Amino acid sequence: MDFEHIKSLVLIDRASSGLYWCDAACQRAALALYHRQVLQLSQGKLTDTESVQQTEVTRSVGEEIQLFDTNLYQQLIANGRFWRSRI
Repeated sequence: MDFEHIKSLVLIDRASSGLYWCDAACQRAALALYHRQVLQLSQGKLTDTESVQQTEVTRSVGEEIQLFDTNLYQQLIANGRFWRSRI
């Protein structure tokens, strides 16, 4: 169902100054089209939100790994178990 189909269901009452009239089928079709568009917008926003959250989680995990690596390196140096190469 698309907008053109809904337009075909709308009747123009020329005797009443060109007012538009839409029967029950037309109203259901319009509501269905509106509902579908809202769902598409919501899905798009959800996808954007998931992408942002995934980026934040990835960045956070990367920062934690880097912090762990730095701390481990410092501990190994402090305990004399790791020597820097002087190459």
